[in-house]
Amino acid sequence: QEELFDHIRLQKERQEEREARQEAREEDEPETVWIGEREQVRGLDPNAVGTHVAVTAYTPPRGDQDVRVPEWVTETGYTGELDTRSKVGDAQGETRIGVLEVATGEVVWLGLKPEPDGEGSSGGAGADREDVAGGEDGAESGTGAEDQGRRTAEPELFGATFIGWNDAGTHGLIHATAYDYKTRWLWAVEAATGDLTLLDEWRDEAWVGGPCFADFGTGCNGWIPGSDRAYYVSEASGWAHLYAVDADGSDKRQLTSGEWEVRDVAVPEDGSGFHLHTSRTSPFDTHFYTMDFDGGDLTRITTGDGEFAATPSPDGRRLALVVSRANRPPELHTAPFGPSPVTDQVTVSPTATWLSFPWVVPEIVRFEAEDGARVPARIYRPADLGAEPNGAAVIFVHGAGYLQNVSHGWSGYFREYMFHHFLAALGYTVLDIDYRGSAGYGRDWRTAVYRWMGGADLSDQVDGAEYLVAEEGVDPDRVGIYGGSYGGFITLMALFTAGDTFKAGAALRSVTDWAHYNHWYTSRILNQPQDDAEAYERSSPIYFAESFGPDQHLLMLHGMVDTNVHFSDIVRLAQRLIELGKEDWELAVFPVEGHGFVAPAAWTDEYRRIFELMDRTIGAGITVEPPAGRTVPAPQR
Repeated sequence: QEELFDHIRLQKERQEEREARQEAREEDEPETVWIGEREQVRGLDPNAVGTHVAVTAYTPPRGDQDVRVPEWVTETGYTGELDTRSKVGDAQGETRIGVLEVATGEVVWLGLKPEPDGEGSSGGAGADREDVAGGEDGAESGTGAEDQGRRTAEPELFGATFIGWNDAGTHGLIHATAYDYKTRWLWAVEAATGDLTLLDEWRDEAWVGGPCFADFGTGCNGWIPGSDRAYYVSEASGWAHLYAVDADGSDKRQLTSGEWEVRDVAVPEDGSGFHLHTSRTSPFDTHFYTMDFDGGDLTRITTGDGEFAATPSPDGRRLALVVSRANRPPELHTAPFGPSPVTDQVTVSPTATWLSFPWVVPEIVRFEAEDGARVPARIYRPADLGAEPNGAAVIFVHGAGYLQNVSHGWSGYFREYMFHHFLAALGYTVLDIDYRGSAGYGRDWRTAVYRWMGGADLSDQVDGAEYLVAEEGVDPDRVGIYGGSYGGFITLMALFTAGDTFKAGAALRSVTDWAHYNHWYTSRILNQPQDDAEAYERSSPIYFAESFGPDQHLLMLHGMVDTNVHFSDIVRLAQRLIELGKEDWELAVFPVEGHGFVAPAAWTDEYRRIFELMDRTIGAGITVEPPAGRTVPAPQR
């Protein structure tokens, strides 16, 4: 056909030209890198000189099952469904990290599991998938009831995060966590070879955590500018402190020390040293500091009571400060960069009406717990609002577990802060406790709830009630308790397991059975339910509902579209109470609300119900009129 027709000859020539151009283009392009079946690229991090790229790949779990949460009120009138999460102990995904050489397109996948002796480095090329991440088999490294936290096998890797490259692009920094959350590794990887050096291995018989790992984030790690030296925060000493180490694992030093926390660390653009926020002056204040890279010249910049979050200007001459105090929400300030600066307030967030009320700075007290610990709490006394005590008290339990609510700064629970004024103005004494498991007080405080939520954390509430009776003149038969999420869980445990200490409780969006909560939060504290059934049973209120007393009163409140603590959790407890023939309990549902309410009407309804519960039970009909000319603050809408 080529001999007969010019058209065919021209067509062939054009095809050959196209193929030649394609081959020329492909010679200048990196080769395609093929990853595993179902695997997803989650991160591409090139170094500054463009020679290597860190590749983070993730494989979703097989066999996991997400809970579907109904949407009850919809536009169509038909019930919808939301896919949310699986439950603790379900299959988890796998992460691996590789180093791609841009010039060749070759990837060295890193074997991030340490050698059995925990020493030295392990090479990266051709690592088996089993060496990179532990899937369902990783459960073998969890601890069961029989070993109570003692590690019985080498930990399996659960997740890894690439932190970043040093300025020269020669070394990368990788943070990795064990499947059971009891081990954290910090690795340096050499770009040219993929060789790994173990910089730090931190093991905790409970779980690795602290302020830089609040949500298993990997903050507070990085490279010191212009060097091969890494910095990181570890709680290995019992308190969160800053360390530094060379990329070859040598010259490891602890740069800060003491019974206080480094809460975050950063390096400014000018590379002049560390910028830290710490609790060095008091666990109830967060201040901004500067420090040399070698740990010298730690200088406090901000002063006064409160929470100070500082951001320097790029030229290092000025600061932007977000400042809050116990009776004032966060506001933006500016100031010259230097110790004890005079600040200019830029914003005024509250309304004039809100500012017109004399919001109090609640006193911070410490009471002695059963085990001798000094437990911090905020107290709201009727006298603070010019009222006479009515003899009753309400204890508030903050949520999240690992969270600090007792401080000289503004509380994230601002509605509760105002509600406590409302209660105090009517004669109730209110106590807000940073119980065991709360943030801000070091490793031992944080992990005191390991394998038993509803143990030391609940004991602190009981000791708080005894403190109110002994020191504040509260009637021991007129103590109530309330809280949301983790606070709702503690409220249920208080009414079910603390005898007759609490006469009334309001449990909001409560966990009732920890085996139905999520994996990342629950498994670190209670291990996995298939490995440690004892920890789950003694920590879950649903197993103790039969102890709910005839003289106690329980109000449960829950959003029906809660994608965090599912509505089914409270429904299961309600069915248990029905089958047990229990009385003096009620369930209020909110058809369109999730875990954190949105509609003002829902917040108002919720707190009205809580107040009415306290008023008709522990209030005992004793109400105190506010002083003449003084208005009781209504919960803010």
